Amino acid sequence: MKSIFIIAAGLALVACAPQQTNIIGTNISEKIFDLAPVTLDAPSMAYETIEAEMNSLNRYIGSYPPRFSDEKQRELIYQQWLSLLAEAEAYSKLNTGSEESLHLLSELYRQGHNLDVRSSTEHAAKNIDLCLDGYDKSILCNFSAAYFYLSIGPDYLDKAEKSLSFLKQHYSPELNSAVEENYVFLYLYRQDVVSARKQIDSFIKNFPASEKVAMLVEIRADLD
Repeated sequence: MKSIFIIAAGLALVACAPQQTNIIGTNISEKIFDLAPVTLDAPSMAYETIEAEMNSLNRYIGSYPPRFSDEKQRELIYQQWLSLLAEAEAYSKLNTGSEESLHLLSELYRQGHNLDVRSSTEHAAKNIDLCLDGYDKSILCNFSAAYFYLSIGPDYLDKAEKSLSFLKQHYSPELNSAVEENYVFLYLYRQDVVSARKQIDSFIKNFPASEKVAMLVEIRADLD
């Protein structure tokens, strides 16, 4: 049974920082990056541009393990991430406490957590909590919270579930594939095998064309 949860942790949308010499599933050595964005007096990008470029990084650092082809690509992604973080911090200065600014910082620091940037975990938690304290019905920040709190350990699963529950209710009676997928990992991390099986079966039934089906079928086989 233990292997099931090791597999699940490796396949989750986001996961805790690794202890291996190499990043899981790659030949790229682990590296801790410094949190060293430049300080801008004002952003040079509009909110929509920062958000779009930030979202484009999710294909590389939206989950753990991050997806890099080699060391050079990882360095390029880190530099791009730093540049966007500087823009987001500058945007936040002009829009202190706004949902938009807190969302940008929540997501970028969450990505930084996956990239293994120093102190990103603490900054992500701070900005996510600030956003949900001020905007508890924020769809964007509840997604950030769900992804992030599933990634940092069992003590935070209740926070992840709270955001997933809100999102599920928000989309009801429709089902959102990202929400339903994250419920699979919530149950796996809680070692609730019965609920995990049911959730995987439900996901496959409702989203048969999803690219995540193959991964979930593999997990389902291990659960059996």
